[in-house]
Parts: sequence; structure tokens; C-alpha cells
Amino acid sequence: MTVLTDPDELGLIRKLSAYPSVLQASAVGYEPHRITYYLQQLAALLHTFYNKHRILPPAADKEVFGQPLVGMEAVEGPQRETLSPERTAARLALMSAVQQVIKNGLAVLGISSPDQM
Repeated sequence: MTVLTDPDELGLIRKLSAYPSVLQASAVGYEPHRITYYLQQLAALLHTFYNKHRILPPAADKEVFGQPLVGMEAVEGPQRETLSPERTAARLALMSAVQQVIKNGLAVLGISSPDQM
């Protein structure tokens, strides 16, 4: 079963999958601006996704009897999304992948990236 089916999730996945070819084209053509432009696009997609969707359930940072609360529903504007543990884990993995690609892209450009904001 596919957990990440939302168009915003799929857009991020498609953009992530383009990274190797962008990196190669940039190196072959001696055009580092391609990486910069790609990272700006990826950051814009991430920003849109993060503002529209929950990654963690609303009370994921709270615990009841030592167990974290998971599987709660999140209200997002006019629509509701169900956040199952599987969907939460998949979205966390997606965010980790975005983080890694941005970090790698900045490192290729010689730009340091903070570990935390």
C-alpha cells in the first residue's frame, strides 16, 4: 500500500528524484547555478507542503501513560487528513530526504548549513 499519495507529497518526491541529474548536468556544464535554482525550487515545494499538511499528529509531542499519542486526525483548512502512524513515518522519511538533499546541495556549492534552526 502506498502511503504518500497526495499531489504535494508526489511533487516533492519527483523533485528529489531529479537531484542526481541536476548535479550531473551542473558538473558537466560547469554551471553551479543549476544547483542553486534546483535548491530554491525544492525549498519552495517544501514550504508549500509544510504549510498545507501536518507531518506529526497535533499532540505527537505529548504522552499518555508513557505512550505517545498517534493516529489522531488533523484539521487542515476545509479538508481533514487522517494521520496514521504509517503516514507520519512516511512523511518523516520524506522530510529527512529533503533535508539530506538540501544539505548535500549546499555542501557542493561550498555553503555551510545549520543543523538546527
